[in-house]
Amino acid sequence: MLKGFGHLKRIRGASGAAKSYGIILTHYGEKRRTVIAHELMQVSQYERLGGIAALVRSHLPDFIANGYRRSILEDEAYSREDEIVQAQAN
Repeated sequence: MLKGFGHLKRIRGASGAAKSYGIILTHYGEKRRTVIAHELMQVSQYERLGGIAALVRSHLPDFIANGYRRSILEDEAYSREDEIVQAQAN
C-alpha cells in the first residue's frame, strides 16, 4: 500500500482516494469515470484551498459535525462527477 493511503482498505465501499496530487484507485474504481472524476475534483479542492493542512483546518468542523461522506467537500465532489465526465466526453 502506498504511504498515506493505508486508510483506503478500511473505508467500506471506497473506490479511490486523493492526497495532494496523488490518486489511488481500487480495481473497481479504475474502471469508473465517475470515481476518477471524483478524485480529480478532490485534487482540485486541495489545490484551491492551499493543500491538505489548510483543507483540514478550514473544514474540520464540517467533517466532525457531518462526517466525511456528508461534508461540504465530498458533496461538491459527488455533485461535480457527472459534469466532469460529460465535459471529457465532448
